[in-house]
Amino acid sequence: TKSILAVVDITNRIGVWKLSDQTNLAEVAGGSGTVSSLAFSPDGSKLAVSTEDGTIAIWAVSEEGLSEIATFKGGALGADSMDFTPDGSSLAVVDGEGMKIWSTSPDPTYLVPLNSQGIAQRYWREVRYSPDGSYLAAIDDARLTLWKIADGVPVFEDSFLSGDEAEPGWL
Repeated sequence: TKSILAVVDITNRIGVWKLSDQTNLAEVAGGSGTVSSLAFSPDGSKLAVSTEDGTIAIWAVSEEGLSEIATFKGGALGADSMDFTPDGSSLAVVDGEGMKIWSTSPDPTYLVPLNSQGIAQRYWREVRYSPDGSYLAAIDDARLTLWKIADGVPVFEDSFLSGDEAEPGWL
């Protein structure tokens, strides 16, 4: 596995390092606004960066550094959370407007694989794909919702949560 670290500093600069030999792979400007979220694809080949103005940049990560795959307007607000599918082909993004799922191709497409009933009306805070990509979990202020990707239908919902500090994790 790759051991690559991305960090954003107070000047909105993103640094990317390969930890095995402490090589600085890249330093890039965070974009047109303050960086709100970073996410690596599971294989470490892509890095998504969201800024507070809703811009999302997807970068290819290699031993030579970063190369931009795409930049697009994901919404009016910066992402609170982002997560790639296990194969890196799409990116789930949650912000104050709701949840959006995008392809990660050079020409990103808005995908709607889930039953979207009620999605936009909720303020999702965290989102995670299962390790095999068959489920997507999202947390709002009080509920955990789980979708089966193949059907696009919610299969589980529970309101055991309190506060906005919960984060889903998978084994």
